[in-house]
Amino acid sequence: MTRSIDVRDLTMKYGQATALDHVSLLVEQGEFLAILGPSGCGKSTLLNLIAGLQSAVQGEIYVGEQRIDGLPPQKRGIGFVFQNYALFPNMTVGENVAFGLKIRKAGGAVIDSRVAELLHIVNLQDQAHKKPNQLSGGQQQRVALARALAPKPDILLLDEPLSALDVKIRQHLRNEIKSLQRKLGITTVIVTHDQEEAFELGDRVAVMEQGKIVQIGDPETIYQAPATEFVACFVGNINRLAGGIKNSQVHVAGLVLPLPAQLRDLPAGTAVIALVRPENLSVELADDGAEGAAGATCGTISHTVFLGPLMQLHIRLDEGQTVMAIVPQAKARQENLTAGRRVALRADLYQIVRA
Repeated sequence: MTRSIDVRDLTMKYGQATALDHVSLLVEQGEFLAILGPSGCGKSTLLNLIAGLQSAVQGEIYVGEQRIDGLPPQKRGIGFVFQNYALFPNMTVGENVAFGLKIRKAGGAVIDSRVAELLHIVNLQDQAHKKPNQLSGGQQQRVALARALAPKPDILLLDEPLSALDVKIRQHLRNEIKSLQRKLGITTVIVTHDQEEAFELGDRVAVMEQGKIVQIGDPETIYQAPATEFVACFVGNINRLAGGIKNSQVHVAGLVLPLPAQLRDLPAGTAVIALVRPENLSVELADDGAEGAAGATCGTISHTVFLGPLMQLHIRLDEGQTVMAIVPQAKARQENLTAGRRVALRADLYQIVRA
């Protein structure tokens, strides 16, 4: 059985430093939530408090209808996968997976059946007799996952379990973890600093900054409609174009953009910043018509970076700022978008925030 997680007004301090600042969070039953943030933002502390590995200064934690913040870790019905896997080196793969069941004094037949079932699920049925040091990093991660799932927990918590693996293995295991979570329907929370990992795994993503959750939503909303400048800059690449309000319009880096409804009460002269993703800048070769055209700004390509199917363009604007744009490789070849070419840019999608 899987249950929801309800965190209410959780605060945690280390001495005078606040690690979590009145955090509230509801993870729905069966949901996969990714908590994303930089080092020191409090994401691992939040996970440890839910697991019972640390105690909060204040706040409450519920799993389903049961309050658990006063319970020891082994009574919380939670499976935990650590960043370093924490496998027992003196035990075989099978013994590692069976450990939680033995602690709970399950019968031998039950243990054998559950271990066999999980090793089959994580595709390690032929590795049961091996020690952890005989396995690859990816295989060790699967053992840790199987061990966490063995007692049939209500909740699964993952503390950056893929960070020590190389890119190809990480990508493969992300697919496996997501598939397994959907198959089991278990409520799962992963903490990570990797945007791609959070977006691929999470049904929703919670972004943390300095001990607070500053935005929570589906991956597309987090990326395309960041709630704060921090979220915009932390999640993916962003161009920050400084300017101001003039004649009820936004003037930034040679661009003239409509003033968003939520900012229409701001007076002329108010400093603002336009946040534009590189892929949301339209790039065309500049010609007599493009130079000075409404809604466009011009510049010169300073250099390019080959990204396989994409080309990254670094463009020095006539206003003096350098911006980054991403275009399909085919377009870059067809239009000869190379260093030294004059181009015109338009912002197709952007956000305006006060400076």
